[in-house]
Amino acid sequence: MTKKSMIDFLSAETNVSKKDVTAVLDALPKAIQTAVVAEGRVILADIASFKLVHKEARMGRNPQTGAALEIKARQNIKIAAIGDLKKAVEALPA
Repeated sequence: MTKKSMIDFLSAETNVSKKDVTAVLDALPKAIQTAVVAEGRVILADIASFKLVHKEARMGRNPQTGAALEIKARQNIKIAAIGDLKKAVEALPA
């Protein structure tokens, strides 16, 4: 689904103008980013959860040379489907 088709769908479903839907969709990534950084987790009911996770430093291997190398510690985001979205995905044939 493209952004335009998402805007069209949401506008039709909610009777909200396309301009207003676009403004909300444009603000959503920044809102999620701000909340994850500040609180460590965001839950969008029946859609997804975004969680800040810490990855410890570890040893890895260069796949081309086989040489050992250190992979530095870092922060990452874990995104998981929840609620109705998770149920819909689980119901899909394998």
